[in-house]
Amino acid sequence: MDEDTMPVAQIGDHAEDGSDMQRAEALIAAILSYQSLLPVEGEGAATQLGIHEPLTQTCAAQLETIFYLITPNLRRLAGRYYGSERVCQEIRSSVVHNAEDLLQVIAFDMFYYVIEALPKVKPDPNKNIVGLLITIADRGWKNDRIYHPPASMIPLDIAHDEAALADEAALAPVDDRLQHQNLRQLLIAFRAECDMIDRWVLDGRLASPPTAFAELAQRLGSGHTEAMLRKRWSRMRRRLIAYLQQRDALY
Repeated sequence: MDEDTMPVAQIGDHAEDGSDMQRAEALIAAILSYQSLLPVEGEGAATQLGIHEPLTQTCAAQLETIFYLITPNLRRLAGRYYGSERVCQEIRSSVVHNAEDLLQVIAFDMFYYVIEALPKVKPDPNKNIVGLLITIADRGWKNDRIYHPPASMIPLDIAHDEAALADEAALAPVDDRLQHQNLRQLLIAFRAECDMIDRWVLDGRLASPPTAFAELAQRLGSGHTEAMLRKRWSRMRRRLIAYLQQRDALY
């Protein structure tokens, strides 16, 4: 059975009513709009940067819309894994402290696989587009988190690799200056103020070990480049340092 026909009743989908049809139409429109912003295959990195950096906010807005439209389904899917110690232990011990936060973190983590697939998704109004995206999220997440689980999903502190520090030498390290009992809550609050792409880059760079920019760009799709994400991370680190300093979380 392929992804287009995979049933999703087991994660809470029901027969479509008017609101479901409207949601499907809005979802298809957002996907097509996002795809229209992606560069033509074969464009060079310089061309992509020159043309598409101004479109980043528009891309992020479409991703926000897509995430919003399928969040209820992603959260139901996340609920299936909530009791798994193997999957959730690292998350529970890091930046989340209640069930709602945990479900949202898992749902967002699952959405990465949707982002990765979006450039090649072919929306069909005659098929279950929500079910297709949820199936993609489920398969990708299970493969990475259950069949090949990482050592850590979201670490307690901010980690850096030597290459990242060399590229961003002008920025003072953050991890050795974190001195605040409410740091986790502050990081959650800071993350909530970021747009979808910034959140994804933030999560990748806070992973242990940090996700390489090249890998982040590859997973985000052809609308994003390694150089663009490095710029985003540099700006974000400055904002994060200022954010924590304003709240007495850095000395």
